Amino acid sequence: MKHLLIFFASALCAKSLPIGSISGDVDINLNHVAKNIQIPTISPKAFTVLPGFPNSGRTRAVLEQETLLSQVDSKYTNLQQAVANIYNPKPVVDTISEEDKYGNDGEKFKSVGRVLVNGYESFSNFLNALFEIPMEKAKQIGKQITANLNAIGGKLVGL
Repeated sequence: MKHLLIFFASALCAKSLPIGSISGDVDINLNHVAKNIQIPTISPKAFTVLPGFPNSGRTRAVLEQETLLSQVDSKYTNLQQAVANIYNPKPVVDTISEEDKYGNDGEKFKSVGRVLVNGYESFSNFLNALFEIPMEKAKQIGKQITANLNAIGGKLVGL
């Protein structure tokens, strides 16, 4: 059945049915079938996706004339080509060094950077310890006060 549908679909696209027989699963003589089938005609206007371009009124091509600006541009292009032929420049990617290609090289000043980072880290740790000492003392004093108040409260209540 699938073969038959494909055959009729292709025949509709071709706007005519071939006369003969189909070999395969089904054997049909199309001489009798072709006389009874009316094939609809499809107009090409039904399949127009984009509208046509509007008529601009031009009926022939006009030969372009080179203007003063295009002549100057042509001479400038020829001058660039002549200079390029003399010097034969290479692309920047081929002539650049590896450290310039990937940015600055951090290995040159690694020791100086390490000294700065370690110095700042030790200074930061010193400041943190300096501010941490009073906080620890305040926590210890607060715990002692809480323990003493709990003991006093326990004696008052009778625990």
